[in-house]
Amino acid sequence: MSDFSPDNEPVLVKRISDGDAEAFSQIFHQYNKTVYHTVMTYVKDVPEAEEIVQQIFVKLWENRSSLAGVRSFRDYFFIATRNSVFSYFNRLARHSRLMKHVRSGQTEIVDDTDHLVLQRQYDALVGQAIEQLPPQQKQVYLLTERDALNYDQIAANMQISRSTVKKHMELARKAVRSYIYLRLKDDIQLLALPAFVLGFFKD
Repeated sequence: MSDFSPDNEPVLVKRISDGDAEAFSQIFHQYNKTVYHTVMTYVKDVPEAEEIVQQIFVKLWENRSSLAGVRSFRDYFFIATRNSVFSYFNRLARHSRLMKHVRSGQTEIVDDTDHLVLQRQYDALVGQAIEQLPPQQKQVYLLTERDALNYDQIAANMQISRSTVKKHMELARKAVRSYIYLRLKDDIQLLALPAFVLGFFKD
């Protein structure tokens, strides 16, 4: 692998647009750490930051054909990173609203019976996702989202450290999001769910 330099970056980008994996590897090694530190500045969560960075590069490769018309790769990459961070915070906000909705026991008032059926299907899907969690992750998730306990209260309740509670919750949230998102993509009927539900899972 040849050494990276700003002068040969346009050549590498052109090669990536043509499907050159070696050129993509060079760009990855050049920008990986910078992108990670940029994301961490805002996200401040190692697992989430790592996932965001991975998604940025995956999307870069998947959309590589569009790079042929890019004049400034640095600008293009900055915008891609910025958009990914914005999407992360949008998902957090939507998820927070969704969980408050679930905890309060409120349901959206609609006349259409089909919407009510779909809402019940979604509620069942959330339950399935929770049931897939390992025992301690499941307990932490329920104590946080259903019972609205904070990490210190959960740590005292379960007799584990606060950092362990935080780690369990991070893993549980990621698992629940992934489980539901994958099944929403596979079930076209669930696409009729209210926007406040689907918004969280939309990239």
